[in-house]
Amino acid sequence: AEGMEAFDSRGDDIEELAKDHASRIEEVRKAMSEAMNAVDMDGLQDAAREHARYVREAVRGLPTHALDMSSLDGAAMVMREQAERMADALDRTALSEADQAASNALKAAEEARRVASRERDLFGQPPTLGRDVDRAREQLEREQRWVREQLERMRRAASEQGRERLTGESKHQQELADRAKRIAERARTGENPVPGSTMELLERAESAMRDAAKALDKADGEQAMSHQRTAQRLLEAASESLQEPSRESADAQTKGKDPHDKGEQEGSEEGDGKDVAKGPVDIPSADAFTGPEAFRRRVVEGLSRPADPSLRDAVRRYTEGLLR
Repeated sequence: AEGMEAFDSRGDDIEELAKDHASRIEEVRKAMSEAMNAVDMDGLQDAAREHARYVREAVRGLPTHALDMSSLDGAAMVMREQAERMADALDRTALSEADQAASNALKAAEEARRVASRERDLFGQPPTLGRDVDRAREQLEREQRWVREQLERMRRAASEQGRERLTGESKHQQELADRAKRIAERARTGENPVPGSTMELLERAESAMRDAAKALDKADGEQAMSHQRTAQRLLEAASESLQEPSRESADAQTKGKDPHDKGEQEGSEEGDGKDVAKGPVDIPSADAFTGPEAFRRRVVEGLSRPADPSLRDAVRRYTEGLLR
C-alpha cells in the first residue's frame, strides 16, 4: 500500500507540473500572437495580392473537372483547386494558410507526375497536360518559397516586438525544469523508485524545458514553443505511465484480489490448495493396481446380472461390445 501511495504521489506531482507547464505554453503563444498582430502588414498586403495573381496564372491551363480522380486530369484538377485556395489566402494575407495550400497543391502535382510517367511508358510520349503540370509546379514552388520567407520575417519581427514578454517567460521555464529535476531526484532515491522508462521521460522533459528557456532568452518564440510542446508530450507520457499501477491496484481491489499475489492467481487455475494433503503420502504398490482389464471384468459382470435370467446373455454381449 505504501508503494502505491508513493506512485500516486509522484504521479500527482508530475501531473501538476504538466498542467503548470501547459499554462506557460499558452502564455508564450499569446505573446507571439499579439506580437504578430502588431507587425506592420501594409506593404506586405499589396505584395501578397500580386503573388496571388502569379499563382492563378500558373494554373490557369489546368482542368477544372475530371471524370476519373485517379487519372492525370484528376490530379491536375486537385492541384488547381489547392493553388486557387493559396491565391485566395494570399489575397487575405493569410500566409500560414497559403503555405499549407501550396503544400497540398505540390503533393497533387507530384501525383500528377507519377500518372504522367505511367502514361508515357504506355504510349511512348509525355502527355501535354503533364508538361503543363510541371510548369505550374515550378511556379508554385517559387511562390511557396516567397510565402515562407515572409512568414519567417514576420516571426522575427514578432519575436522582437514581444522580446520583453518572451525573455520574461524564460525564468518561468527554468523554474519548471528545476521542478522536474527535483521530482526525478526524489523518485530515484525513494524507497519505491519509479520505473526506469518513467524516469527517462521525466529527464527528457526537463532537458526540453531547458532548451525552451534558452530559446526564450533569445526571444525566439517559435523555437521555444517547439521545445515546450516536446516537453509537454513527455510530461504527459510520464504522468500516464504512473497511472497504470494505480489502475491495476484498483481493478484488483474491485475483484477482491492482490494484483501482486501471483501464487494466488496461479493457484486459482489449478485449485486453491486447501485440500492438498500435508505429511507423508501413501503410494500404492504394483499389486494394488487393478488396471483396465479388471475394470472391464467388473463392468461386464455387473451389467450381465439382470433381474430377468432370460436377458443375461443378451446384456453380456451388448456390454462387451461397448467396452471393446
